[in-house]
Amino acid sequence: MRKLALALVALLIASVASPAQAVTSAPAPSTIAVDSPLLVAGAYVPGGTLRAIYPKENLSLSASFQWIASGVEISGATSESIVLTNEQLGKKISVRLTLAKAGSSNKIVTLTGLTVANAPLPTSNGSMTYYGENMISPGCISPHAGADSGTPTVDWKIWMPCDPWNNSFGGPLTSEYVWYRNGVPISTSISNTYKLTSADAGQSIWGSFKATWSNGYVFTETKKLVDAIPALLKTATPVISGSVKVGSKLTVKTTGWDSSATLSYQWFRDFYPIIDATTSTYTLTSNDMGKAIQVMVSGQRSGFTSASALSASVGNASNSPDVSSAYKKVNQELPTVLSNFDINYLSSVTVANDSLAREQALVKRAANFWAANYTPNQVTVVYLTKDDSVWAESVVSQHSGWSNHIPNGITWWINTYSCGFALAFKDDQDKQVFIQCIKNGVDSTLADRQVGPHEYTHWVQYDQASNLFFSAVPWLVEGQANFYGLALGVAAVEPNLKTVNISLAQQATQFDIYNGYKFADFKLLSLLKSANTNTNAILLRRSGTVWDQYLIGSLMSEWLVLNFGTAKYTSWMKSYFHSTWSTFDEQVLVNARLFRVTFGFDYDKLPLYAAPYLAARSDQLKTAWSSKK
Repeated sequence: MRKLALALVALLIASVASPAQAVTSAPAPSTIAVDSPLLVAGAYVPGGTLRAIYPKENLSLSASFQWIASGVEISGATSESIVLTNEQLGKKISVRLTLAKAGSSNKIVTLTGLTVANAPLPTSNGSMTYYGENMISPGCISPHAGADSGTPTVDWKIWMPCDPWNNSFGGPLTSEYVWYRNGVPISTSISNTYKLTSADAGQSIWGSFKATWSNGYVFTETKKLVDAIPALLKTATPVISGSVKVGSKLTVKTTGWDSSATLSYQWFRDFYPIIDATTSTYTLTSNDMGKAIQVMVSGQRSGFTSASALSASVGNASNSPDVSSAYKKVNQELPTVLSNFDINYLSSVTVANDSLAREQALVKRAANFWAANYTPNQVTVVYLTKDDSVWAESVVSQHSGWSNHIPNGITWWINTYSCGFALAFKDDQDKQVFIQCIKNGVDSTLADRQVGPHEYTHWVQYDQASNLFFSAVPWLVEGQANFYGLALGVAAVEPNLKTVNISLAQQATQFDIYNGYKFADFKLLSLLKSANTNTNAILLRRSGTVWDQYLIGSLMSEWLVLNFGTAKYTSWMKSYFHSTWSTFDEQVLVNARLFRVTFGFDYDKLPLYAAPYLAARSDQLKTAWSSKK
């Protein structure tokens, strides 16, 4: 019995000591992760409403609240929002937020707000509606993709439209925007825009706004980007294989592309699409010999931004478009018999005789070129120099209705731009007016010759429509005028287009300045060089700065005139400018129909069809800039 008892004791000890039989603790609850900022938003005055910002859309979470004034809990204030009273005057407001989720430890965070000011609520003098969302001033609309990209796109801006001005307080003393990715601040500035990066794709992006007025009133707002941000599609430069001879089949290789993407193809001959050549192979014909043959590969995949890439050319080692042909076509269409038109010239005594003769000749040249489309009627042209602000202001004052069309006045224009600027408008009597500040002698350059024909082209446009605001094709008004100014004024005396290309490159530098890049980084030309049709579509529908419109519009004018001639280009412009619509969407449809009737293909194919030309021109412009003296 003693041996048995000892054996049982030994067995019991072994059982207790055995790791296999040890008691294990339950797993620790996981912590709650959030993908939104945790903030307080609203108006910090009695009568103002504050609300907690938290991941409200996450239905797996439950939330509870306790509002606090300077460290003391506010009795009964346990809702998501609170309406402030006089009791909270001078006190700092915060809210204790408790987030709960099954299987997780509660997340308890105190969201600190601001001090309640002794100021009234502002009276709103306006409101704003965007995509069905209405905001009363002061307030903000939810962040959206900018008009540039249409949808949230990496490397393009989103914006949060806020209006803190149209109210009884007037404008704020200070305002600030903070952008968040998954609840973490990523950008702070006074700008209401944020440029998306590849790190933002698929993430939760929020914008927060704060404005402070002189009377102590403070308003804050925080809202989420409405649309999802697609990821970038993986692409690679297509490679053409095959012999360049009649009857030979060329094949495009797409090694390196996203294997899940659906690919489409478009072949090109001398920077123009070969109709119906839309497969991965193309059989060469006699028309292709000696021409630059390229292929564009485009890819699409759900959840990704569509993308495209252009091959190098085969069959033409230069891979350069015959740009000069477009400019030659313009000058070849100038009537051989020149006419006189109803144009009255006013000139200050400081304008040199040779300068006056040059500028008048350029206007007459433009008048004769456009004679079939526009006949001047009581047009007034005013020439002045940088020293003529007093004289110019006197001239303007003598003509009723002129000052209404000269923003800030002539003196401001002279002081701001010195000289080389021009203004074209219709006065209150519906008469055309053209005011140009010109440079005398050595101060004048070959590039200045474009100004007169440029502004005259605006007269032609104004003859079609008194309000030149056409948002469906934002590059057309200034781009067309810039192209014909260069063609009639510069290319007519410099057929190698050196000054033309330097001028266009100069306009491209402005994109860098206005988008935070180093001067002459040529980011805009790099975008064109990429030949990404999605990017081209953005560039063709964005308003941007006037410099962007000059560049993009000139290049598109070149391509259209090169392939279709001035007559068709002008016909499209006139029919578009004469048409009517009520909404932007209607304008888009009207233009689509008119463009298809004129050119035989849909306007939305233009970003694809012109891509090889735009890519090649970007190289030419960079080369011209680097070679300038």
